[in-house]
Amino acid sequence: MFKIFGKKESLAGGAKDIMHDKFTSEEDQEEIDREIDIEKRDEKRLKKKTIKLTKRELNTIDDISQMLQDIINQLKKHSRLEETDFQEISKLIYNISIKKKEFENSLVLLRRHFEYYKREDRNLLQELRGRLSKTENPLEKEEIKRQYAIEKRKIAIYDFTKENEVRINNFLQNFQALLFKAIENIKQNNIPDASIHLTSAKNLLGTIEKTLKQLKAYEKYLLKLSRKEEHILKKEEKGK
Repeated sequence: MFKIFGKKESLAGGAKDIMHDKFTSEEDQEEIDREIDIEKRDEKRLKKKTIKLTKRELNTIDDISQMLQDIINQLKKHSRLEETDFQEISKLIYNISIKKKEFENSLVLLRRHFEYYKREDRNLLQELRGRLSKTENPLEKEEIKRQYAIEKRKIAIYDFTKENEVRINNFLQNFQALLFKAIENIKQNNIPDASIHLTSAKNLLGTIEKTLKQLKAYEKYLLKLSRKEEHILKKEEKGK
């Protein structure tokens, strides 16, 4: 990272961190793999954890947004920044970079969750097609068709979440670029341009937040579909 109390050197280091942070380290990836291996044993529990992950992402975005606003407020107080101002802003930029990394790591874990769901449901679709072609029982056929329709809906939602993840990553890249420009402006005591870039970055966070809220709503719907599917399976078991 960069030193907190180093005026322009701190801000320069912060800019490099913002632009070049890896999404995950090898250690992070190992932890993600380990968690997926453990959690996939219980899909319903995993889906509830997915919703909690998205809530955490929303809280992280709120935290970053508030820190950006704190920097904007700090800039509004002065026509020219002094040493103490640089120190306070450096601390905030450091904390933003930490929060951004947390957000990116959670985003990777969310993607792994949905990849697992989609893989499992594709396998189930194939199994349902096989069962449908073999059974001659009209009631069983009807139940299989209902379950098949649910699985198709779930896979469509997974595809939608993938699209949203791509959008969020694009927003993050734009956010990084705007924050980098703001840091460069602050180093040069160019307060008006820094404020413009920070405000634009904050607006982008609002767009990410809106996308995450959409994602959260779909996650709850997926959980509802899974419960409905569970009910169908129980009825099948009773009918045997």
